[in-house]
Amino acid sequence: MQVFQDEAPSLKRVGVIYPLQTFSKIRKPNFHQIPFCVDARQADDLALLTTLAEQISDHVYCINDEKRATLHLAAVFVNNFTNHLFSIGEIILKPADLPFEMLLPLIRETVTKLDDGPPAAMQTGPAVRHDEATIQRHLRQLKDQPELETIYRILTKNIQRTQ
Repeated sequence: MQVFQDEAPSLKRVGVIYPLQTFSKIRKPNFHQIPFCVDARQADDLALLTTLAEQISDHVYCINDEKRATLHLAAVFVNNFTNHLFSIGEIILKPADLPFEMLLPLIRETVTKLDDGPPAAMQTGPAVRHDEATIQRHLRQLKDQPELETIYRILTKNIQRTQ
């Protein structure tokens, strides 16, 4: 069991229950599927928080502050940044009068494939194939949007470096 470590030793009973999920007003979450992270200074409190979290979720993890911070960073990449990339896709489609809905089956399949293996093994596209002709065509399409061109270059280079 990991025990909560903080900078306020005068607090004897300190604990955390942290659901790893994004919440919205229009969707009802399935709490049994949401990972819950728990931590506490005292072992008895940790056991209590774990028992409580297990009543809510089927996925409970004892994780200290440092690991929770790492988890949050990873969550920003897979949730916030991914959603922003969806927004960029919508921005790219708009001048061509193409609906974002056309991308939804692709997005869903990409997420579903994660059930079949690690994300790196599921990576596809011109960066993985080192398809320079397609990469250069995409960069030309982005020439009037330097921020998007930079994002494209950074992601392409990172995919190629990690594959």
